[in-house]
Amino acid sequence: MSTTDPDVSDKGIAFDQVLGDELKAIATRRDELGISVVSPAGSSQSGPQEIFGLALSGGGVRSACFCLGALQALDRYKLIPRIDYLSTVSGGGYIGASMVSAMSRSDGEFPFGVAEQENGDVRDNEPVSHIRDHSRYLAPKGFSDLLLTVAIVLRGLAVNLLLVLSVLFPLATFTILTNPTVNHLRHNVLYDLVLYFEPPTGWKGQDFTSAYSYLLDPFLLTKMTGILLLFLLVVWGLRRSYLERHNTQRAMRISEPRSRWTRAAALLIVLFVLAVVIELQSKILAYIIDWFTAGGPTRSSIVSFGGVLMTIITTTALFQERLVSWIQKAFNNPTIGARIQAWCARLALYAAALALPALIYLLYLILSVWGIESAQGTYLALGYLGDSSIGLARYLGFALLVCVVFWLVLLLTRQTGREIFASMKATLLEHRWRSLFAMVLILMFVTALIAIAIATREPGTSSWFMLYNYLVISAFIGFIAMNFAENANALHRLYRDRLNVAFRLGKGRAGFAPLPLTELGTKSPYLLVNGTLNVRRSTPRKRPGATSQDPATESEGATKASTLPSTDPAKRGRNAEFFLFSKGFVGSDATGYASTEAMTANEPQLDLATAAAISGAAVSSSMGRVGIGFLSPTLALLNLRLGYWLRNPRYVEDVQNSAPQDTSRAAARVKASWYDFFRFYLAAEAFGILRADSSRIFVSDGGHIDNSGLYQLLKRKCQMIMVIDAEADPAMNFGALVDVQRFARIDLGIRIAIDWQAMRAATLRRSADRSKPVPPDDDAHRQHFAVGKIIYDQAGTEGILVYVKASVTGDEPDYVLDYERRYPLFPHESTGDQFFSEEQMEAYRALGFHATNCALKEPKSKAIGPVPPATLISELKRRLGIAGQTIS
Repeated sequence: MSTTDPDVSDKGIAFDQVLGDELKAIATRRDELGISVVSPAGSSQSGPQEIFGLALSGGGVRSACFCLGALQALDRYKLIPRIDYLSTVSGGGYIGASMVSAMSRSDGEFPFGVAEQENGDVRDNEPVSHIRDHSRYLAPKGFSDLLLTVAIVLRGLAVNLLLVLSVLFPLATFTILTNPTVNHLRHNVLYDLVLYFEPPTGWKGQDFTSAYSYLLDPFLLTKMTGILLLFLLVVWGLRRSYLERHNTQRAMRISEPRSRWTRAAALLIVLFVLAVVIELQSKILAYIIDWFTAGGPTRSSIVSFGGVLMTIITTTALFQERLVSWIQKAFNNPTIGARIQAWCARLALYAAALALPALIYLLYLILSVWGIESAQGTYLALGYLGDSSIGLARYLGFALLVCVVFWLVLLLTRQTGREIFASMKATLLEHRWRSLFAMVLILMFVTALIAIAIATREPGTSSWFMLYNYLVISAFIGFIAMNFAENANALHRLYRDRLNVAFRLGKGRAGFAPLPLTELGTKSPYLLVNGTLNVRRSTPRKRPGATSQDPATESEGATKASTLPSTDPAKRGRNAEFFLFSKGFVGSDATGYASTEAMTANEPQLDLATAAAISGAAVSSSMGRVGIGFLSPTLALLNLRLGYWLRNPRYVEDVQNSAPQDTSRAAARVKASWYDFFRFYLAAEAFGILRADSSRIFVSDGGHIDNSGLYQLLKRKCQMIMVIDAEADPAMNFGALVDVQRFARIDLGIRIAIDWQAMRAATLRRSADRSKPVPPDDDAHRQHFAVGKIIYDQAGTEGILVYVKASVTGDEPDYVLDYERRYPLFPHESTGDQFFSEEQMEAYRALGFHATNCALKEPKSKAIGPVPPATLISELKRRLGIAGQTIS
C-alpha cells in the first residue's frame, strides 16, 4: 500500500476500512464452518447478516471464572461456532483470549467442553483443569513465586529511583552553582553578579555601597516580579478601560483569553511563583546547614523519617484498590460505618499523595546540603560518604564520554534513532520562530550559568571541586536514565507472563510460545481485545488551511488541515478513548488504526498475551476515566503500573508503507516530545502528559472506559448481542451498562432500551435475607438477566441485547449457595483478590453456567416481570438457530 492511498495518512486507517475487513473475515469463517444464515425479511444490508456478538466483561480472575461457565453454557447450546465477534475486557479477556488461542491451535475446537463419562457423570477436561491449577495465577507456586515477584518489583523501584535522581541531581547542582557556600544562601545571587562585574566604586569613581545593600535582600527576585506583575495588571486594566470607553469597536474584537496581555500576565504569575519557590530554598537550606553543623539531626533520624514516609506511601499504594472500594461503598450504602471507612480511606490516600513529594523534596534538600560549603569550610557530604566516594565522580567523566560516543553511533545507525532526529528536525522547521526563541533563551540561560559560576567562585577553591563532582554525576545518571526502556521495568511483563502460563495464550504444543495476533485462527470468533487510550492533554489543532513547514511537503503543494477527529477526549473530560487490539487492526478513533501486521513489525512484543495483559492493566498511574488525581505520581514512582507504552498507530502505516526514499519524510510527521528524546516516559505517565498525537501512547485496562466490552459491538451494529457481566457491583447499579448507554448515545447515536430494575430488586432482596427460601417457580429465579432492544438509527433498525449479570437468587447448586453463605460478598468479591481457591473458582464458574442457562432456557409465555416480553428471547434463539432448545 503506498503513501498516496486515500485510506492511509498520518491519521491512520479509517474505521470504515477496519469494519469492512472484519466483515470479510466473518464471512470467510462462516464459509469454512459451513454456517448458513438466512437474511431477515426486508434487509438491504450487504455482507454477513444477523451478526452475533458476545461481550465478556472485566473483573480479573473473578470474571474469567464466571465467563468460563457462561462459555460452557453457550457450547452446550452449540452457539460457540455462531459467535461472530468476541469482545473482551480485562478478566473476560483472560478466558476469551484463552479460548481463541486454543481454537487457533486445534482448528476451531472449543477447548472448555465438559468431558462426559460412560456412567453419565461429567468432569473437567484437561484445559479447564489447567486453569484450576493456576487460579492463583500471580503466584501459582506460593512463596517462591512471591519472592520472584518482589525481586522484579524492587528492580522497577531501583530504576525509578535513578530516574528521580536524574532530575534531582541537576536541580541540586544548579542550587550549588548559585550558592557554593552557606554565606551565599543569605543573599541574592544578583548581588554576586553585580559585585563581580561592577564593584561599588568602579563606575566613574562613584561610591554605590549603600545602593548595593538592597541587593543583599534574599527575596529580591520575588519582590521585583511581584511589583512588575502588579504594574502590568494595573496598566492592563487602564488599557482595557480606555478601549471600552473610547474605542468600542476595537474592544469588541479583542478576545480576552487570547490577548497578549493575558498571556504576559500568566507568564509573570508563573515567574512570580518560581521566584518565591527558588528563593525560599535559600532560607531553608541555610537553616538546615546551620542545624546540622550545630549537632542537630543524625543520619539515623533522617533515615527513620524517610522510612516512615516510605511506609505510608507503600502501604497506601498497595491497598489503593481496597481504599477506593470503601469510598465507592459509602456512595452506594451511606451508613455511618461506611462513611467512617470512606473518610479513613480518603485520609490515607491524601497522606500517601503528600508523603511522596515530601520524600522527594527531602532527598533534594539532602543532595543540596551535601554540596554547599558550611561556615567552617567543610562539606557535610564528606562526613557522610567519605573523601573516596566523592572523588569517585572523577572516574565517571571518562566512562561517560565513552558511553555517549557509543550511544550516538547506535542511535544514528538504528531506524528508531533516525526517526527521532527526523521528527525533531521537522518540529524545528514547523515552529521555526518558537524554536529560535527557545534557542535564544537556552543560550541566555547557559550564559547566565557561566556568569554565576565565575561571579560566585574564585579559581582554586574547593567549591569548584564539589561542583565538578555534581556535574559529572548528574550527566552520568542522566545518560543512564535515558537508556531505560519505557516498558521494560514496569510490572507489565510479569503480569503478561503469568497470564500466558495460566491461560495458555500462546501457540505450540504447550500453548506458551508467543502467538502473534495476526496468526489467530480463522475458525474462532473474531476477537476484539478492549483497551483504554489515556488522553489527559488536549491536542493543539492547526488552523484550517495552514500549510506545513516541511519543505518536502510544500514542494508538492500540499496543505494540512486538522487531522484529528471532531472530538477531543481530554476536552470532554473523559481523559480516555476506546482502544482496540484485533487480528487485523490496532488503534482507536483518536489515533486512527494501523494494520496489526504493521504494528507487530514496529512492536515485536505485541502478541495475544501482551494484548490481554494490557486489557487487564487495572493498576496504573493513569486510569482513563477513573480519577486518581494526585495519587498518580505515587503509583508511577512506586512502579505500580501495568499500562503499556505503544507506538502510535497514527504514524505506523505511514512509516511502514513508505518507499525507502520517503521513510524519513514519513518519520518526520511523527510528533516527538521531550520525553521521547530523554526516554522519560515515567514523568509523562505520572503527571498525565498524554496526548493522542504523540509518538507513543499509553494504553491501560479496557475497563477504564468500558468494563463491559459492549461498546465495540454496538459500534459494529451487531443485530444480536449477549453481554456476560461479572464486574464487582454489589449495589447492582449496572455502572458498566449505564456508561455504555451514555457513550453510545453521544458517540454513535445508538439507544438501548432495557429494564434491569427487576434483576436489581431480586438480587437486593436476596442480599437482605439469604435465609428466606424462594419457591422454585418464583419469577425471581429468572432475574439473572435482562433483555432489551438496541435502536441503531432513526429508521428503526433494531437489535436484541441480552445482559447476563453475576447474581444469586437461591436456585443455584448447593455448593454455590454454601459458598455464598460463608462469603456474603459473593458474587461481587473484590477484584483485588487474584488468588482464587479451587472452591472459589468453581462457585463463580457454576454461577456463570447457571445464569447463562437461565437466559437461554425456553422462556415462559408470560412477561418476565417488568422486563421486555419473553418473546424477545424466543426471537433471539430462532435467529441463532436454537429455537426451542433447553439444557439441564
